[in-house]
Amino acid sequence: MLFFVKMVRNYFRKRSKPEYSEDDLKMALEKIRSRAWTYKEAAEATKIPIGTLAARISRNSSGCVGRPIALHLSEPRSTNPMCDPIGSYRIR
Repeated sequence: MLFFVKMVRNYFRKRSKPEYSEDDLKMALEKIRSRAWTYKEAAEATKIPIGTLAARISRNSSGCVGRPIALHLSEPRSTNPMCDPIGSYRIR
């Protein structure tokens, strides 16, 4: 028995976008780490939820979204032979 699920046509976000900027978040995290502000003071001053601040501090977040890249751009491409699979088949 097969069931087909129909995709929702009118998708909308259940939560609105945050009302704070990345700069506000970075500033608040710096002040919390330097112990100039507490979580509560930072949350009240920047309107960032305490849970967001605590999560970013606890996981030692750098602010970058996603996974780190496997090879840094400054490394030569020949470091990994899989980067240039056709390079060994050059026609002379």
